[in-house]
Amino acid sequence: MNPMISNDCHSIKWDGDRNFPPAAHVSSQPLAGAAGFASVAEAIPASCYANPRWKGLAYFFKDYLVHFAILFGLAVTDRWFLLIPLFVLSSFSVSSLFIVGHDAAHGSLFRSKNLNYWVGRFAMVPSLHVYESWVVGHNRLHHGFTARHRADFVWHPLTIEDWGEMNYLQRAISRFEWSWLGAGFYYIRNVWLKMVDWRQPGSISFKVHKDQTFLALASLVYCGIIGLVGLYMYGSYFGAVWMVSKLVLIPAFLFMYCIGIVVYMHHISPDIQWHGASRWDRFKGQVEATTNLTMPFGLDFFFHHIMLHVPHHVDVRIPFYNLPNAVRAIKYVFPHLMHEGRFSLVDYWRFTRNCKLYNFDAGIWVPYPQKG
Repeated sequence: MNPMISNDCHSIKWDGDRNFPPAAHVSSQPLAGAAGFASVAEAIPASCYANPRWKGLAYFFKDYLVHFAILFGLAVTDRWFLLIPLFVLSSFSVSSLFIVGHDAAHGSLFRSKNLNYWVGRFAMVPSLHVYESWVVGHNRLHHGFTARHRADFVWHPLTIEDWGEMNYLQRAISRFEWSWLGAGFYYIRNVWLKMVDWRQPGSISFKVHKDQTFLALASLVYCGIIGLVGLYMYGSYFGAVWMVSKLVLIPAFLFMYCIGIVVYMHHISPDIQWHGASRWDRFKGQVEATTNLTMPFGLDFFFHHIMLHVPHHVDVRIPFYNLPNAVRAIKYVFPHLMHEGRFSLVDYWRFTRNCKLYNFDAGIWVPYPQKG
């Protein structure tokens, strides 16, 4: 822990988010490599790792209560002008529960491994995610090799050489997925389907297969109950299918769009560099290739500060509700270090227009070739 700051991250104060602390508190050391990564980690006080059991359970039950309230609204109306905002809110409430499950998978929600496991499994049911495959794919691959060429599989940019080896259909799919309309389809095809259909041999796969079975059974029960409600309310099997679509499938699909955009904005922008294995290190991946974005309109009620992503990549043990304080702690010592801004769909649209293919030798994004 850095001796320049208090052990209590709540005690770090200065005038406004944009005003930096006095120069005496600011480190002037150049940061790079393992030493730089360690220095950033040391700036985070011990209290930012506090994760009392009651708090994690409170978020879990609160998020399910909000989710069921939104589902009730969807169940009792078929008016399009009500369905549209309720569908959007349902994707947000699925996101809330998914983020709770995400932290459980990192072991940051509770000290108890078993409590993390069971809360995480149930929190991920509305998003139709397999808990253990998320642990493997997200924790080990994405966090282990963030923004590293041929290693991080999430929003991994294609090179000009990759593009040259693709056929017309593959290029068309890639163009769509990397457009502002394609985030959900990218996430479904490149992340979700791979995690749901995990078939690697070994002891890890046994855990994944067990959770695949759990998700299948939980989803069957979940959809069955909702289908029976639909059958009762509409008096037809079509009504049962429509109710399952309204309360399960459409919210989950829209959630895929939410998480696709969120993860894109975490690690993709014209200012963020990806690296090959010879140039990559943890500081470049976890700090320099990661963003902190503030959410507008009180959306952190649903998204649990997930856009404050640098401290999460510095140490996954920090629970989501302590991420704002961890950001303040890092800024207190290294005020100009992190990529920061405000989450904006306009920026997302702008990034998707500029970030197409990547030249790893030059460290820059390049447009599609004029032919092809």
